[in-house]
Amino acid sequence: MKEQKFLGTLLPSHPEFIPIIQALREKYNLPEISPDDDPIHEIYSGDEIIPLEEFRREIENRIRANLGFMPPKFVGSYTNAKKYFGQPFDMIGLESLSNENKDAIQKIFELAQNTMGFYVKIGDAQIKNITNMLYVYMLTGEDEEIPNDWMGKVVTIVNDDETTIMAMASQLSNPEVIVQQFREAYAKSFGAYRPRITKTVVNTAYYMQLRRMGKPWSFLVEEYIRRNKVSLPRDTTSKRYFDIRGRHEKTLRKRIQRSEKILKILIEDKK
Repeated sequence: MKEQKFLGTLLPSHPEFIPIIQALREKYNLPEISPDDDPIHEIYSGDEIIPLEEFRREIENRIRANLGFMPPKFVGSYTNAKKYFGQPFDMIGLESLSNENKDAIQKIFELAQNTMGFYVKIGDAQIKNITNMLYVYMLTGEDEEIPNDWMGKVVTIVNDDETTIMAMASQLSNPEVIVQQFREAYAKSFGAYRPRITKTVVNTAYYMQLRRMGKPWSFLVEEYIRRNKVSLPRDTTSKRYFDIRGRHEKTLRKRIQRSEKILKILIEDKK
Protein backbone atom coordinates (compact mmCIF):
# COMPACT_ATOMS: atom_id res chain seq x y z
CA MET A 1 0.00 0.00 0.00
CA LYS A 2 1.20 3.49 -0.83
CA GLU A 3 0.31 4.79 2.64
CA GLN A 4 2.47 2.11 4.26
CA LYS A 5 5.46 2.89 2.06
CA PHE A 6 5.00 6.64 2.52
CA LEU A 7 4.86 6.39 6.33
CA GLY A 8 7.60 3.76 6.46
CA THR A 9 10.01 6.05 4.64
CA LEU A 10 9.32 8.86 7.11
CA LEU A 11 9.51 6.68 10.23
CA PRO A 12 13.30 7.08 10.91
CA SER A 13 12.81 10.86 10.93
CA HIS A 14 10.16 10.68 13.66
CA PRO A 15 11.15 13.01 16.57
CA GLU A 16 11.01 10.08 19.01
CA PHE A 17 13.35 7.91 16.92
CA ILE A 18 15.98 10.42 15.75
CA PRO A 19 17.65 10.52 19.23
CA ILE A 20 17.75 6.70 19.30
CA ILE A 21 19.44 6.50 15.91
CA GLN A 22 21.92 9.25 16.77
CA ALA A 23 22.79 7.73 20.17
CA LEU A 24 23.46 4.29 18.71
CA ARG A 25 25.53 5.66 15.83
CA GLU A 26 27.69 7.58 18.30
CA LYS A 27 27.98 4.65 20.70
CA TYR A 28 29.09 2.15 18.05
CA ASN A 29 30.64 4.63 15.59
CA LEU A 30 28.21 3.66 12.84
CA PRO A 31 28.19 5.66 9.61
CA GLU A 32 25.08 6.92 7.87
CA ILE A 33 24.53 4.71 4.86
CA SER A 34 22.16 4.65 1.90
CA PRO A 35 20.65 1.68 0.07
CA ASP A 36 23.43 2.05 -2.54
CA ASP A 37 26.16 1.49 0.07
CA ASP A 38 27.35 -1.87 1.35
CA PRO A 39 25.33 -2.91 4.42
CA ILE A 40 26.91 -3.02 7.87
CA HIS A 41 27.73 -6.63 8.79
CA GLU A 42 29.60 -6.12 12.05
CA ILE A 43 29.22 -3.77 14.98
CA TYR A 44 32.04 -3.05 17.42
CA SER A 45 32.30 -1.61 20.90
CA GLY A 46 35.99 -0.85 21.09
CA ASP A 47 37.63 -4.08 19.92
CA GLU A 48 34.68 -6.24 20.94
CA ILE A 49 32.19 -7.47 18.33
CA ILE A 50 28.60 -6.84 19.36
CA PRO A 51 26.19 -9.57 18.20
CA LEU A 52 23.58 -8.16 15.84
CA GLU A 53 20.79 -9.65 17.94
CA GLU A 54 22.11 -7.77 20.97
CA PHE A 55 22.11 -4.59 18.87
CA ARG A 56 18.48 -5.25 17.94
CA ARG A 57 17.54 -5.73 21.60
CA GLU A 58 19.21 -2.43 22.48
CA ILE A 59 17.07 -0.66 19.89
CA GLU A 60 13.96 -2.27 21.34
CA ASN A 61 14.92 -1.35 24.92
CA ARG A 62 15.44 2.27 23.94
CA ILE A 63 12.07 2.35 22.19
CA ARG A 64 10.35 0.83 25.23
CA ALA A 65 11.97 3.48 27.43
CA ASN A 66 10.12 6.20 25.54
CA LEU A 67 6.68 5.38 24.15
CA GLY A 68 5.89 8.95 23.13
CA PHE A 69 5.17 7.82 19.57
CA MET A 70 2.02 6.06 20.80
CA PRO A 71 -1.24 7.84 21.71
CA PRO A 72 -1.12 8.78 25.42
CA LYS A 73 -4.31 6.92 26.34
CA PHE A 74 -3.05 3.77 24.67
CA VAL A 75 0.30 4.07 26.45
CA GLY A 76 -1.52 4.13 29.79
CA SER A 77 -3.56 1.04 28.94
CA TYR A 78 -0.55 -0.74 27.49
CA THR A 79 1.82 -0.08 30.40
CA ASN A 80 -0.80 -1.16 32.94
CA ALA A 81 -1.56 -4.26 30.90
CA LYS A 82 2.16 -5.15 30.72
CA LYS A 83 2.37 -4.80 34.49
CA TYR A 84 -0.63 -6.90 35.43
CA PHE A 85 -1.21 -9.26 32.49
CA GLY A 86 -0.67 -12.88 33.49
CA GLN A 87 -0.81 -12.16 37.21
CA PRO A 88 -2.63 -14.89 39.19
CA PHE A 89 -5.96 -14.06 40.79
CA ASP A 90 -5.63 -13.46 44.53
CA MET A 91 -8.66 -14.54 46.59
CA ILE A 92 -7.24 -13.16 49.85
CA GLY A 93 -9.96 -11.20 51.64
CA LEU A 94 -12.74 -12.82 49.61
CA GLU A 95 -12.95 -16.07 51.56
CA SER A 96 -16.28 -15.13 53.14
CA LEU A 97 -18.04 -14.67 49.80
CA SER A 98 -20.32 -17.34 48.41
CA ASN A 99 -19.01 -19.65 45.71
CA GLU A 100 -21.39 -17.97 43.27
CA ASN A 101 -19.90 -14.53 43.95
CA LYS A 102 -16.38 -15.92 43.80
CA ASP A 103 -17.11 -17.43 40.40
CA ALA A 104 -18.53 -14.11 39.18
CA ILE A 105 -15.44 -12.21 40.35
CA GLN A 106 -13.21 -14.84 38.75
CA LYS A 107 -14.97 -14.38 35.40
CA ILE A 108 -14.59 -10.59 35.63
CA PHE A 109 -10.88 -11.09 36.35
CA GLU A 110 -10.52 -13.41 33.34
CA LEU A 111 -12.26 -10.85 31.13
CA ALA A 112 -9.91 -8.13 32.38
CA GLN A 113 -6.95 -10.41 31.67
CA ASN A 114 -8.11 -10.98 28.10
CA THR A 115 -8.62 -7.25 27.57
CA MET A 116 -5.12 -6.59 28.90
CA GLY A 117 -3.84 -9.29 26.58
CA PHE A 118 -5.38 -7.39 23.68
CA TYR A 119 -3.41 -4.24 24.54
CA VAL A 120 -0.22 -6.20 25.19
CA LYS A 121 -0.45 -7.96 21.83
CA ILE A 122 -1.00 -4.72 19.93
CA GLY A 123 1.64 -2.71 21.81
CA ASP A 124 4.29 -5.43 21.65
CA ALA A 125 3.69 -5.94 17.94
CA GLN A 126 4.04 -2.23 17.22
CA ILE A 127 7.27 -1.96 19.24
CA LYS A 128 8.67 -5.07 17.55
CA ASN A 129 7.82 -3.73 14.12
CA ILE A 130 9.45 -0.37 14.76
CA THR A 131 12.50 -2.11 16.22
CA ASN A 132 12.93 -4.19 13.09
CA MET A 133 12.44 -1.18 10.82
CA LEU A 134 15.08 0.92 12.61
CA TYR A 135 17.40 -2.09 12.74
CA VAL A 136 17.18 -2.56 8.97
CA TYR A 137 17.47 1.17 8.33
CA MET A 138 20.61 1.60 10.41
CA LEU A 139 22.38 -1.43 8.91
CA THR A 140 21.29 -1.13 5.27
CA GLY A 141 19.85 2.37 4.74
CA GLU A 142 16.67 0.70 3.45
CA ASP A 143 13.20 1.95 4.38
CA GLU A 144 10.51 -0.67 4.94
CA GLU A 145 6.77 -0.38 4.68
CA ILE A 146 4.98 -0.16 8.00
CA PRO A 147 3.10 -3.43 8.68
CA ASN A 148 -0.65 -3.74 8.35
CA ASP A 149 -1.12 -4.44 12.06
CA TRP A 150 0.44 -1.06 12.95
CA MET A 151 -2.33 0.77 11.09
CA GLY A 152 -5.02 -1.41 12.63
CA LYS A 153 -5.43 -4.85 14.12
CA VAL A 154 -8.06 -7.52 14.60
CA VAL A 155 -7.63 -9.79 17.63
CA THR A 156 -9.58 -12.88 18.67
CA ILE A 157 -10.09 -13.25 22.42
CA VAL A 158 -11.40 -16.39 24.12
CA ASN A 159 -12.87 -15.95 27.60
CA ASP A 160 -14.49 -18.86 29.44
CA ASP A 161 -14.97 -20.67 26.09
CA GLU A 162 -16.69 -17.57 24.68
CA THR A 163 -15.03 -16.06 21.63
CA THR A 164 -14.94 -12.32 20.99
CA ILE A 165 -13.34 -10.63 18.00
CA MET A 166 -12.06 -7.10 18.58
CA ALA A 167 -10.94 -4.63 15.93
CA MET A 168 -8.75 -1.62 16.63
CA ALA A 169 -8.31 1.09 14.02
CA SER A 170 -6.60 4.45 13.93
CA GLN A 171 -6.97 7.42 11.62
CA LEU A 172 -4.29 5.81 9.45
CA SER A 173 -6.23 2.56 9.08
CA ASN A 174 -7.64 1.44 5.80
CA PRO A 175 -11.22 0.47 6.73
CA GLU A 176 -11.44 -2.00 3.86
CA VAL A 177 -8.40 -3.87 5.16
CA ILE A 178 -9.74 -3.90 8.73
CA VAL A 179 -13.14 -5.17 7.55
CA GLN A 180 -11.50 -7.93 5.50
CA GLN A 181 -9.35 -8.98 8.46
CA PHE A 182 -12.44 -8.97 10.68
CA ARG A 183 -14.36 -11.13 8.20
CA GLU A 184 -11.50 -13.62 8.02
CA ALA A 185 -11.23 -13.82 11.82
CA TYR A 186 -15.00 -14.18 12.12
CA ALA A 187 -15.12 -16.99 9.54
CA LYS A 188 -12.26 -18.78 11.28
CA SER A 189 -13.96 -18.58 14.70
CA PHE A 190 -17.63 -18.95 13.82
CA GLY A 191 -17.77 -20.28 10.28
CA ALA A 192 -18.36 -18.46 7.03
CA TYR A 193 -22.10 -19.12 6.75
CA ARG A 194 -24.62 -16.79 8.36
CA PRO A 195 -28.32 -17.40 7.79
CA ARG A 196 -30.45 -14.61 6.43
CA ILE A 197 -32.74 -13.14 9.06
CA THR A 198 -35.92 -12.08 7.29
CA LYS A 199 -38.83 -10.13 8.69
CA THR A 200 -40.79 -13.39 8.84
CA VAL A 201 -38.07 -15.00 10.97
CA VAL A 202 -38.08 -12.01 13.34
CA ASN A 203 -41.87 -12.16 13.69
CA THR A 204 -41.72 -15.89 14.36
CA ALA A 205 -39.57 -15.29 17.44
CA TYR A 206 -42.74 -14.21 19.28
CA TYR A 207 -44.31 -17.65 18.85
CA MET A 208 -41.04 -19.34 19.79
CA GLN A 209 -41.06 -17.26 22.95
CA LEU A 210 -44.61 -18.35 23.80
CA ARG A 211 -43.67 -21.97 23.24
CA ARG A 212 -40.67 -21.70 25.57
CA MET A 213 -42.88 -20.09 28.21
CA GLY A 214 -45.08 -23.18 28.23
CA LYS A 215 -48.10 -21.89 26.31
CA PRO A 216 -50.15 -24.68 24.69
CA TRP A 217 -49.95 -25.17 20.94
CA SER A 218 -53.59 -24.21 20.50
CA PHE A 219 -52.84 -20.82 22.09
CA LEU A 220 -49.97 -20.25 19.64
CA VAL A 221 -52.24 -21.03 16.69
CA GLU A 222 -54.96 -18.70 17.98
CA GLU A 223 -52.37 -15.92 18.48
CA TYR A 224 -51.08 -16.45 14.96
CA ILE A 225 -54.60 -16.21 13.53
CA ARG A 226 -55.39 -13.13 15.62
CA ARG A 227 -52.19 -11.26 14.81
CA ASN A 228 -52.43 -12.04 11.10
CA LYS A 229 -56.13 -11.14 11.05
CA VAL A 230 -57.12 -14.43 9.46
CA SER A 231 -60.85 -14.58 8.66
CA LEU A 232 -62.37 -17.86 9.84
CA PRO A 233 -65.94 -19.12 9.25
CA ARG A 234 -68.33 -18.59 12.12
CA ASP A 235 -69.16 -22.28 12.13
CA THR A 236 -66.24 -23.79 14.04
CA THR A 237 -67.41 -27.29 13.14
CA SER A 238 -67.43 -26.78 9.39
CA LYS A 239 -64.91 -28.39 7.04
CA ARG A 240 -63.94 -24.99 5.66
CA TYR A 241 -63.12 -23.77 9.19
CA PHE A 242 -60.82 -26.73 9.81
CA ASP A 243 -59.22 -26.41 6.38
CA ILE A 244 -58.35 -22.74 6.85
CA ARG A 245 -57.22 -23.18 10.44
CA GLY A 246 -55.21 -26.28 9.53
CA ARG A 247 -53.48 -24.48 6.66
CA HIS A 248 -52.35 -21.61 8.90
CA GLU A 249 -51.38 -24.02 11.67
CA LYS A 250 -49.17 -25.88 9.20
CA THR A 251 -47.60 -22.60 8.08
CA LEU A 252 -46.87 -21.59 11.67
CA ARG A 253 -45.31 -24.97 12.41
CA LYS A 254 -43.00 -24.71 9.39
CA ARG A 255 -42.04 -21.15 10.28
CA ILE A 256 -41.10 -22.18 13.81
CA GLN A 257 -39.12 -25.16 12.54
CA ARG A 258 -37.13 -23.01 10.11
CA SER A 259 -36.55 -20.32 12.70
CA GLU A 260 -35.37 -22.90 15.26
CA LYS A 261 -32.78 -24.12 12.75
CA ILE A 262 -31.60 -20.56 12.18
CA LEU A 263 -31.36 -20.00 15.94
CA LYS A 264 -29.24 -23.14 16.29
CA ILE A 265 -26.86 -21.93 13.59
CA LEU A 266 -26.55 -18.51 15.24
CA ILE A 267 -25.79 -19.72 18.76
CA GLU A 268 -24.17 -23.12 18.30
CA ASP A 269 -20.65 -23.43 19.64
CA LYS A 270 -18.11 -23.47 16.80
CA LYS A 271 -15.20 -25.51 18.14
